[in-house]
Parts: sequence; structure tokens; C-alpha cells
Amino acid sequence: SCGKIAGVHKRDDALGVQHVFLGASNKMNLRITFLLDHRIDAEHVCYMGDDIPDHDVMKKVGLAVCPADSAPEIKAISEYISPYGGGRGCVRDILEQALKVQGKWMDEEGKVW
Repeated sequence: SCGKIAGVHKRDDALGVQHVFLGASNKMNLRITFLLDHRIDAEHVCYMGDDIPDHDVMKKVGLAVCPADSAPEIKAISEYISPYGGGRGCVRDILEQALKVQGKWMDEEGKVW
């Protein structure tokens, strides 16, 4: 619904997200165009998908991840499966894991690792 889409844009704006593609029918072409336009190597991309239309794109990026409630075919090709479902914290989980790997996550005392 339009209200849900408006909520997505409001949240993304607050987080500083610059590029959002909702309802993309050809994800592979979108991926190719976006990476070329921004001069990004596909090996440097983490892509979260949850269903069959994401499969081909996930096979062509550096890190394929998915939510806990993804299709079995997507889980099979994912290098990380979040313990959280779509809309239930999986994006936050992926971001937390990435920050931890980079040594940019805080410990219990508020210190960055």
C-alpha cells in the first residue's frame, strides 16, 4: 500500500539510505546498471534476498545473505542466514554482523572493538 511505501521512504531517509528499489521486476538488470553507474565491484556487495526472484542476483555478489523465513532455495545459496525473519530484525542483524567483522561494533561498556 502507499502508506507502507511512504513509511519505507521515511525510515530510509532517517537512516541516510540513498538508493531504494521497490517492486523491481528485473533484479539482475537493476544490479548490473547500479554497479556500473556507481563503479562498484560485485565482489564488494552484500545482497539480502528471500525468494526465488533474488536467486540469480545472489549468485553474482560477494556475500549472499537471507532472513530466517526465506525460501529453501535461497537459504541453500546464502553464506549467512539471519536468525530473524523478514521485517523482524534481519536487516539490523546483518548490519550488526558487518560492523562486528569490521571492528566497528561497541561492547557492553560502550567501547568500539
